[in-house]
Amino acid sequence: AATIDLLETMSKSPKFKPSSSKFHYNFTMRDVSNVFQGLVTSKPGTLTQTDFIRLWFHECMRVFGDRLIDQNDVDAFTDVVKELSKKNFADMDQDKLTAEPLLFGSFIHPEKAYTPIASYEDLNKSLES
Repeated sequence: AATIDLLETMSKSPKFKPSSSKFHYNFTMRDVSNVFQGLVTSKPGTLTQTDFIRLWFHECMRVFGDRLIDQNDVDAFTDVVKELSKKNFADMDQDKLTAEPLLFGSFIHPEKAYTPIASYEDLNKSLES
């Protein structure tokens, strides 16, 4: 429901309407599919409930947020996702869900599972080895 809510918000908001400079702001069910495609790359038993919701946040940022062209749009989008998180995951600690850095990768885990990367230091160590 959270991802569908996000698509509806992005599609209906005047802030995210296509224009001559934002012609690629055209959000569809394909974007929802791409979010779910990212979610299913995780392996059962490798993520806590909090980490799975963070993965959802990460995939939304990757699929929807990476298209945004200026910081004002990115900030507005981040606020939208945080509000949807509060609505759809009200029983979860929102500070933990939105903590930085919001990094995931499959190259750190020994079994190549898509898992959170705790810090930029961990990311750098993994990339250097």
